[in-house]
Amino acid sequence: MARYPLKERNVKMNFVRRCQMLSKAWQEQAKAPLQKSKKMWQLWDSGYHVPGYSREHTINLLDRGMGAIIPFLVDGDPRIMVETQIPSHRPWAKTTELAMNYFVEKLNFAEDVLIPLVRNSLVSAGVTRTNLVHTATVEGDVGKYMLSRPEVEVIDYANYIGDPAATCRRNFAFEGHQYIMPTEYAREFFGKSWIVPDNSLINKLSPRDIARPEFDRNVLALRSYTTFIDLYLYEENVIITILPEGGKAKIVRTVEWDGPEGGPYDVLAYKYMADDPIPIPPAWSWHDMDVTMNLLVDKMKQQAETQKDILAYEDRAEEDVQRIIETPGTGTVRVNNLNAIKPISFNGVNPLNFSWVDYVENQFTKQGAAPDVLGGRGTSADTLGQEQMVFANATRLVGTMYSRFASVAESILKKLAWAFWTNPTTYVPVLKEIPGVGQLPVVFSGQKQVGDFYDFAFKIAPYSTQRDIPDVKFQKLMQFMVQWILPTMQLAAQQGTSLDITTVSQVLASYMGINSIDQWYKSAVPQSQLDLVNYTMLPGNGQGNDSFGANMGSRNANLAQQQARAGGQSSPNQQTGMPQ
Repeated sequence: MARYPLKERNVKMNFVRRCQMLSKAWQEQAKAPLQKSKKMWQLWDSGYHVPGYSREHTINLLDRGMGAIIPFLVDGDPRIMVETQIPSHRPWAKTTELAMNYFVEKLNFAEDVLIPLVRNSLVSAGVTRTNLVHTATVEGDVGKYMLSRPEVEVIDYANYIGDPAATCRRNFAFEGHQYIMPTEYAREFFGKSWIVPDNSLINKLSPRDIARPEFDRNVLALRSYTTFIDLYLYEENVIITILPEGGKAKIVRTVEWDGPEGGPYDVLAYKYMADDPIPIPPAWSWHDMDVTMNLLVDKMKQQAETQKDILAYEDRAEEDVQRIIETPGTGTVRVNNLNAIKPISFNGVNPLNFSWVDYVENQFTKQGAAPDVLGGRGTSADTLGQEQMVFANATRLVGTMYSRFASVAESILKKLAWAFWTNPTTYVPVLKEIPGVGQLPVVFSGQKQVGDFYDFAFKIAPYSTQRDIPDVKFQKLMQFMVQWILPTMQLAAQQGTSLDITTVSQVLASYMGINSIDQWYKSAVPQSQLDLVNYTMLPGNGQGNDSFGANMGSRNANLAQQQARAGGQSSPNQQTGMPQ
């Protein structure tokens, strides 16, 4: 693949101009793969969004493959496990785990981040950027405080920018992405009055102009927009904002990256050619088989539509044919000359085409790793044991894909955890299970951190991103009860652990849809042990950042109450935040 080395005449080029040139070089290098990916998106879409589309996409193998693999990799919010090797930090690790899982669920992480990430990775590459987004500014006793929350943005690979001089992402000197902002807002946000728009808004147009293929839709914008490029420089550990090639060669903004090592970007891909940082997505190997199968199916459809059965006869057999036509299906008919009548069949589907279709589908199953058993579309073996072997082999094929997905997802969650951990305005009340007592309310707060961020490891529970229907979940719980819990009850009793039958029954009943289970069990204990715990969530009258689950007034009131019970001193008006 062609590279774009710096020429001697460019040695004196300033740094920003060099960044603009390298960004343009990457876009040129990625043009051909992006065009290929565009075909994949169009094929998957089947032309339903194209005006005047007439040819149907009878068998959509891309949709079949993506419909099998995406739910296998991710279908729900992941469950985060926070671990530490320091025994004294383990209670705080559990509190952090509960708070992170609450926050991930609040972000709608699967629907807004992980599923689009995996979908993009199957057609081109999945790219995300993790940011700390400013939400509000409040006045405190010692000045202004910026309230913010972490956010993950899914970036289209067409807007992604890598290092064209590197042979793999590990050797990148920089990476980033291109985006647009309203010009007036950008001037105010960056504080640069010299920023100019890319487009000139049109004052008058007609529907005929809009329908032209060469029509520039940028002129239809409500406001003028300007294109920017954010680049993360690995060696300097900063993010710079510049204009694309052709724009002013000045740095618009410089921000130091305050997060885990590796920068704000994550890329999900599965296969690379040697010495090339642009991946080869799985859908590319599905394309030819999809086209071949649909050519065969379309031909078979035409053959089926033109197929006809007719009855040919000689002139002297006209009366015989008329009697045949008038005879009901189960009746009998007399003919004078049977040899003068002959049924003739024209065209019809060629039986050899069915063999070709089966062959192509079999090859797709092998290359696409999307057999019916994995996609839930039916069985492919005669016995249960054989079907289990087929499923095990199918999951082994996509197992490497899941490993890469889990690695990237954990990297994203680690960045979220960093922003979550280091933000002093973080405040999340959660319920923590205390053995022998029950559930107690505890608070994850940026001001109550225990240890250092790197004392903890953030992982995704295996296959927690897959959702089970209630019936399947019930079967798994029952299997776990029968094969593990019940056989180990005696050993558990020797260690002082007992099984809460009421709680187990309520959980199992919820998955079976039984709502009256609470009427079946009556407790002999007059009150819950939780009623004996002297803990009250005090109301707060302050206004603050509730992006993490509570307002600032209630946070400080709860914190003051907890410290007062422990003998500590705290002011109820204490403000938390990030100095601006």
